[in-house]
Amino acid sequence: MTECILEDLTRRRLLQFDVNGPRPTFRLRTERIAAAAVRDLDDAALDLLDVAAAAFYADGRISRGGGARADMGSAWHRNLRLTIPVRLPDLWGRSDVSAALVSALNFLTGDQFEFRFIKNEVRQNGPGFLDLDPREGAFRAERVIMFSGGLDSFSGALETLETGNGNVILVSHQSAPKVATRQRNLAQYLVKRYPGRIRHIMVPANRAGEESQDTTQRSRSFLFAAMGCAIAATFDASSVSFFENGIVSHNLPVSPQIVGTMASRTTHPLSLARLQDLINLVLPDAPQISNPYEWMTKTEVVERVTRYSAEEMVAEAVSCTRVRDQSTLHTHCGCCSQCLDRRFAVLNARMAEADPSTRYETDVILGPRDSSASTLPVEWTKHYLQISLLDDTGFLARFGMELSRIMEAYPSGSREALFNRILDLHRRQAKIVLQVLKSEVEQNSVALIDRSLPSNCLLVMHLGQFTEMPMPLPPPKILPATALEPDDAEEMPSLPGEPLTLMFREHGGKYIVRVIGLCSFTHKVATVTFELKKQHEIDKADQLPPDQYRYRHVAREGSVPLSKEEVRVLIARGRKQITAAYRDMHGETPHPNLLFQTKQGRGYRLNPLTSILHGG
Repeated sequence: MTECILEDLTRRRLLQFDVNGPRPTFRLRTERIAAAAVRDLDDAALDLLDVAAAAFYADGRISRGGGARADMGSAWHRNLRLTIPVRLPDLWGRSDVSAALVSALNFLTGDQFEFRFIKNEVRQNGPGFLDLDPREGAFRAERVIMFSGGLDSFSGALETLETGNGNVILVSHQSAPKVATRQRNLAQYLVKRYPGRIRHIMVPANRAGEESQDTTQRSRSFLFAAMGCAIAATFDASSVSFFENGIVSHNLPVSPQIVGTMASRTTHPLSLARLQDLINLVLPDAPQISNPYEWMTKTEVVERVTRYSAEEMVAEAVSCTRVRDQSTLHTHCGCCSQCLDRRFAVLNARMAEADPSTRYETDVILGPRDSSASTLPVEWTKHYLQISLLDDTGFLARFGMELSRIMEAYPSGSREALFNRILDLHRRQAKIVLQVLKSEVEQNSVALIDRSLPSNCLLVMHLGQFTEMPMPLPPPKILPATALEPDDAEEMPSLPGEPLTLMFREHGGKYIVRVIGLCSFTHKVATVTFELKKQHEIDKADQLPPDQYRYRHVAREGSVPLSKEEVRVLIARGRKQITAAYRDMHGETPHPNLLFQTKQGRGYRLNPLTSILHGG
């Protein structure tokens, strides 16, 4: 590849960098694969790898603005434009391909990407990045497994091999020596246990002579997926699997401090769906990308390691996100969310002996923490306590935006069934967290009573928060009427083309209607909507078919004095408000009958498919 150009549009900077050139800034060996069992990578696959490498480099090259958390992470968002030489500029310049690329990266990173593609006439050659010996003969695999060296990917590979007879390719991103060593050790264990069925491919992908300016690596799964899909094509594999438990994949925010780009979307269902959309457009016979562990908790993942008798490898698998701080003695920090998730899962699965607390720099439950390492663990346990107390409506109100993003990855099927499946997953996790806390309280009851535990350990801090937090918690996000303004949107937008959900409240004789995820109605628009709701609920109770829901002459039949012209103006005002909010949310104009419907001479009605919640 010749030089790429990176433009930081926010700070108005222009940088040049090189992927795999004579003086590379970033090395990703994408050249021809010289092995008897492997076909050459075609130009589309080579371009995919180069584009992913360029995006990954750019992601780490531009700082997100340091600790800009005071503004809820807004300063972390960046506007980046990349000019990349590719072998197939006509393919990458297509509007559908470009749109899919931007959509995937923007969601993964939380940033705004733009791309320009130019012709690259050179097809680089060099040492192959697949460390395979042609003398080994042909090797065909059914499945590629992205093998990070964590517990989830190890458990996924173990279960795949134990429950099936097919061959697998384990693909690892070789970034740091300490990570690579653990990846090799885990892979070698599997190779010995399942001889002849595994190839472990470690793909070197590193910066040359510089450190990352940003370490969040939100675009990492794009690079990882590109590697997996390109390799799958050479081995005739039909699937690429990311094994990650659903709690990490969904990554519901545990507190308002973790927002935007600060909340990783590496294996989020919508991330994988958008990457699949891109891969389908770029690669012929594109493999299917999936996360088979999406609906599991970490405990359920860990229990599979026990089920298949591989407990001795738990300590070798590393889940911690702070790679640079890891040492031989302490492989986990004990402070990040991944360490919390892992430790609680291991304790709940009664596998503490396989994962000694001494491997954590800070004992997750009982270790003292400085102020910088205290906030997340307490917010994390509080988060699951709150989930255990929320009813269905409260869960929807609190996590509506994130739920809509998860649901967007599943456009077919019942939204209600999907919501219930998401809710069940997170309630199972909440139960696990509370069970571990209860057990730790019982085991350390004497130390808690005589106050010999550190006051800044997680167990003491979790119990201490009850002095500030009433029990039980009221459903969050149900704001008092005085705080509701017309543009104060709830957090659960419907997907484009989906029916709307309304929440109705009455306070002090005033009406408030939330169009969830879009806007709120107050004053007379809310009054008209309340009047239409009455007929809507009667028709629903009568189990009428949607096309037989009745229209209502609010001006004549309503309980408030409104003229026919006033009603017409108020309906038009409500439609205008929804249209503006919908455009902002989805980038398109909704159907005018999305909420309010009318027929000449028959009056108005709410769309029969509208869902109604009551806010009390």
